[in-house]
Amino acid sequence: MIARESTSFFNCEYDPIHKDVRTAFLSEQRTAAKRQDAIDSRRTFLCGCCKRPLKIVGGTENGKKCFHFMHIEVPPEGECDYYEKVPFSKEEIKAMLFHGRTESVQHRQTKGKISSALVSEPDIVNVAVEEVAKHIGKSWRKPDIRADFEDKTVVFEVQLSPIFHHVILERNDAYRDNGWYICWIFDDVNEDHPIMRELDAWVNNNYNLFGFDDEAKAATEKSGRLHLTVKYYVFNIIEDGLNSRLCGKWQTETVQFSDLTFDADHRLVYLHDSNSEKQECIERIECIISECKKEIEEAERLAQLEIERKKEEERKRLIEEQRIEEERQRIHQEKEDVINFIYKIPEYNFPSEMFRLTLEYLGQIDKEGIMILLSSIEANIKYFETDAINKWLKVVCEIVKQRGEGVQTAKYLWNEVIYKFEESGNKILHLSLKDFFSVMGIRDYSRALKLLMRPIDDDTSDWLSSISASDKDFEYYAPLIILNRYYRANRHIPERIANFFADNTREIWCLISAQIGKPFGYKDLQNLKQISNLVWNSYPHISQLFIYLIERNGLVHTISDVKYKNGKPQKSQYQKLKELIDSQKNQPLIEVTLEDLEIIFPAKRETKH
Repeated sequence: MIARESTSFFNCEYDPIHKDVRTAFLSEQRTAAKRQDAIDSRRTFLCGCCKRPLKIVGGTENGKKCFHFMHIEVPPEGECDYYEKVPFSKEEIKAMLFHGRTESVQHRQTKGKISSALVSEPDIVNVAVEEVAKHIGKSWRKPDIRADFEDKTVVFEVQLSPIFHHVILERNDAYRDNGWYICWIFDDVNEDHPIMRELDAWVNNNYNLFGFDDEAKAATEKSGRLHLTVKYYVFNIIEDGLNSRLCGKWQTETVQFSDLTFDADHRLVYLHDSNSEKQECIERIECIISECKKEIEEAERLAQLEIERKKEEERKRLIEEQRIEEERQRIHQEKEDVINFIYKIPEYNFPSEMFRLTLEYLGQIDKEGIMILLSSIEANIKYFETDAINKWLKVVCEIVKQRGEGVQTAKYLWNEVIYKFEESGNKILHLSLKDFFSVMGIRDYSRALKLLMRPIDDDTSDWLSSISASDKDFEYYAPLIILNRYYRANRHIPERIANFFADNTREIWCLISAQIGKPFGYKDLQNLKQISNLVWNSYPHISQLFIYLIERNGLVHTISDVKYKNGKPQKSQYQKLKELIDSQKNQPLIEVTLEDLEIIFPAKRETKH
């Protein structure tokens, strides 16, 4: 049992798609409530107090048709608080309606005109007026008119006076169960608000109501064929999302009886198939509402996802804020630790973690702190252990590269480190050639090269890649030759060194540029012949290395051309250089060592740092 409030029910609040076709909906419900099988099974409207079956009745209130519930049977005295006793019973009402009443003239005339017109209908077999038909339902029946056609029987009930609802239902069921069609005929169906008996016939006949009004009578008399005025309901849809609902309007047409549709499955007679139209509209409404619900559900799902996404973003934001704050505090503490550390440098050790932090925060230490750090290092150098002096050298080299401060301290440290590591035979960690060059320039770098664990790190590699034929870089040409020889001796040449010397004349250009203090491409040195001439005339001390590089790089042919003078062959530049080497009583170099190159390449000037 489902509880319903009667006012809300009659306003279609429980079935909102019918609120604009309320009369049709409530007329259907009125018929359904009077079905005996529904009453017997109690699958109908029940009183909220006494639980007895109710029926829907109609009336007029303030000039408008209204519906309300009424008990089908009178409940025992005092058993139902909702029951309002009416002054008359159904039998008393029936007696008052029909007491002393005889068939009216209008009723007889209507039957006469309809029956007369039916005689002219095609396929008519017999027309009977007020003839008893036995075994119709559970009793005999006496319809106003019965028309037998070759393929069907149609009963006409002319209803010009009040009639009980149950009577209409009983006659409909009796005739239709017998395979006959029934047409309820009213006098005037053109009114805007049909009366209750008309609605009862209308809703039970596919929403088609038949009338024999003046227009139908005139058309019948003129044609000699039966015409009826049909008032039917056209259903439509108000598309309004979840509030989509049925709507409709009355339509009236006067048509020939033979133009009506005879539905053999349901024994209905109609002009317009309103039931099918209504069902199509309901299905369409259900589809619209279903789609809207899906859209709403999807929108709600997306909205929920957005809420969850924002919550997740907020959670991550808070976590990130916490991480940033913790990181800030960590950095702050580490910086404090570094500052405290550099103000109190331990004499004998330098922990690896503090070494990493010192390099990381070096750029954030103010100038006063840097100067204190440098002074403290200078004061404690002689006490540092090997590992500590190695690390402090790296720190000071970074200060030089970043700030240009501490050059003298760095030089002092480099000399100490090179001396200690040469003596111990250990390798220098954490530093590279770039660190050496940034402090010491090119002087004595071959000593550092042999001691460095990783002479060419990423920083040094990037720097080597940037060396070009320019005035600012030519002082590093000689070191590049030494690097090339060093890595060849160790059978591992870094890619950048190999790329630099991919042209086999590069070593020779480096040799000469380093000697004369001029970059690659010097205007007086256009080719190897000019260079060999320069070596023979101005730099005889490097002739042995020059010939060594010429021979090793397969370039002897470039300086071996023999010229003729007065028909006599002259010595080639290669021959002259070889004789020069012999005159110096030096043996040709079989392998160039780092020490050889260092002697041949004395520093021309200090590195500018």
